[in-house]
Amino acid sequence: WPPRTGGPADGSVVGHALARGLGAGWPQSPSETVTGLELVLADGRVLRTGVRGALQGLRRAPLGPDAGGLFFQSSLAVVTAMTMQLQPVPPQVQELQACIDDDGQLAALLDALRPTLQRGLLPLTLQIFDACEVAALRGPYPWAATDGRTPLPAALLPTLVPELGGARWLLRGILAAEDPVLLEAGRARLTTLLEGRTRRLRFETPCTGAALAERPVRDGMNLAWWRTRESRGTQTDPAAANCGLRWLAVSLPHRGADLLRALVVLDPLLAAAGLDRCLSLRVLDG
Repeated sequence: WPPRTGGPADGSVVGHALARGLGAGWPQSPSETVTGLELVLADGRVLRTGVRGALQGLRRAPLGPDAGGLFFQSSLAVVTAMTMQLQPVPPQVQELQACIDDDGQLAALLDALRPTLQRGLLPLTLQIFDACEVAALRGPYPWAATDGRTPLPAALLPTLVPELGGARWLLRGILAAEDPVLLEAGRARLTTLLEGRTRRLRFETPCTGAALAERPVRDGMNLAWWRTRESRGTQTDPAAANCGLRWLAVSLPHRGADLLRALVVLDPLLAAAGLDRCLSLRVLDG
């Protein structure tokens, strides 16, 4: 399963992993699949991290102290090569999506999912998007409807993302299995968890993991053009278009109460800065 950054087609997989970016494919955190680095230090010396010998590339951490972490999100060296573990492509996969009405319902859903994720019972990836982020990924900002005001009034969200039916969050996921029988069992288990806690639950037609891996990924760079007065069109360089964004990624315990506390802190800060709530969650390991 190749690393998928969710960025532009010419984006760097190496740079994305070194920045601890979030993945758009099966590995949700590509940096955790890195097993070795080749680095050039400022004095010209070459340093290699990771396991050597027969286990090279197979273990993420060598025996003893590991200096590899020093070179993530840092400028201590130039990375000239990277070794990553590729995940096996699942034989069977099925995409799904559902709507979550509000923050409280999302918190309850996270608590309900936690035991299953902690036990590793379902080969599953889940991403949850605030309705504002869904709108921003499509763009452009509705300047006429808002009379030029920012941030986006919440009352406009249902018109920008009508498929959510007024819900605040969109859940998307990929369920994987070794064969159709196991996929059906996983779907039944997941349906039990999601029904009553979400709306408009829909499973797509199953396909092979290889077919899913070959599909293009939505380019998250659309967010950089959200507040611009001109449509992005075919542009790929935010700097050339005099726009950009700051991406803040935080880690939270997989508890609904922790998410609600974080939103209580975040929402007033966004409002004071005139920013929209373009949020997404990666549901990792419970």
